[in-house]
Amino acid sequence: MAVSSVDMERALTSRAYARQVWQLGKLTAEQKGQITEKYGADVVKEWTSVDGTKYEIDDVSYDAAKEAGKKTVAESVGHDGSTGSTVSAIGSAAGGAAVTAGALAPGAAKSVTQTALNVFSKDGPISEVGTPLGDRAAEQATENAKNSKGADNALGDYATVILAAAVAAKYYIENPNKDQAEAAEKLTASELPQGQEYLYDAQNSIQEATDMATELAEEAEDVNEEANDEIEKNKVEFDYYRAQYEGLKAKKESGEKLTEDEIALMKKLTPMMEDLSVGITDIENETSETVNDLNDDIGDYQEIYDNSAETMAEVEGVTDFAEGFDETTRTLCYVEGAGQTLNSMGALRAAARLSAGSFWNWAFAAIGYAAALASGNAARQQFVRASTMTEEIHARRDVQELNGETTELYDEHLDAYAGTIETVEDLELEIPDDLEIPTEDGTGDGTTDPTGGDGSVNPFASQPDSGQGDGDKGDDDKKPDEI
Repeated sequence: MAVSSVDMERALTSRAYARQVWQLGKLTAEQKGQITEKYGADVVKEWTSVDGTKYEIDDVSYDAAKEAGKKTVAESVGHDGSTGSTVSAIGSAAGGAAVTAGALAPGAAKSVTQTALNVFSKDGPISEVGTPLGDRAAEQATENAKNSKGADNALGDYATVILAAAVAAKYYIENPNKDQAEAAEKLTASELPQGQEYLYDAQNSIQEATDMATELAEEAEDVNEEANDEIEKNKVEFDYYRAQYEGLKAKKESGEKLTEDEIALMKKLTPMMEDLSVGITDIENETSETVNDLNDDIGDYQEIYDNSAETMAEVEGVTDFAEGFDETTRTLCYVEGAGQTLNSMGALRAAARLSAGSFWNWAFAAIGYAAALASGNAARQQFVRASTMTEEIHARRDVQELNGETTELYDEHLDAYAGTIETVEDLELEIPDDLEIPTEDGTGDGTTDPTGGDGSVNPFASQPDSGQGDGDKGDDDKKPDEI
């Protein structure tokens, strides 16, 4: 994500800010040209090659945060992340066998029907009624077979309604996809919106961290620049005093006698040069300390980037958890819904045919109608759950997209952050290397005799005031460039 706007006046006076907006983008070609002209193509080229990888959160911490996100959301929604299931496939197979029975000869129909019924009568949801119904259906079919050529069709309808009832009963016992749908509802209602909110907060934190780090870098630049200006000013004064000193020294060495004012001036120049030299050293030390403190403050923002990365990892854990079961479960909801629909339709058709028969057929028809109603409701329930899963899937995908955008912003700003650190690390104080204070030959150790060897006064030795204290005091009050 690029900065919202570019302050070109600021960019052309602050290298730190110029570097930030260059790395984050949203610069026009004209603006890039201005910045390149200001700082140079070589400098700008270095900005584009900055890699903030070394400031990224380590993989171990990221993976740990991701797993924490999965664990937390699993506990929150009360689901282990397993996919859904379906029960209608078994019923459809058995039902298909039963329907096929209608096209078989009586003996074969009886065998197929009994086998199909046994799928559910043994330890199944209708175990208590399945076997009696199956036996009675087989007996009825055998009896009808002696008296009617259509007995095999009735036998198939018996099997169909019994199997339809078994499928419906099994559905309500197992209630497939219930836990997944409830988990999806909780994800859509709270967990995913919360993750979205966390990501927006992370984006804001990342942007603020970059801006604050840049401001600190600008402050370091200003401190460094002011120090260099002050050092340069002191150096100019130092050179001026040294030139005066060396001029008077040359005059004395040429054999020309110095005046009392010149002697007094010489007495002042050395300590003044010493003060300037010490002042430059003090500026260097103070500036270095200040810049180092600012650099440490910039380093503190690393924690914000790390926290933001952990947030992204935790949200990724949430979306991975959801993605692990939502789409598969939706598919199973549709499959189950379709299966229950077919079960309902088959039971309804068989029940309708049986309704036209004897009293015993009416009893089976009632089972068929009940099964049709139950499976119809089950189908609607599954389609509602499929819709619930679809809503959650869309919400999850939105969060994943936002997390991708946040990751991209994180990478871009981390590069900008690394560039900011480099900007401060590259700051240099222009310390002059020629601050040697000149002295008269043989007088540098402070042991010089106050006389010049011929009895005359040595102008470079410490001497008492010569009666012109007021004049000297007047010189002390003057600015260095007025001496």
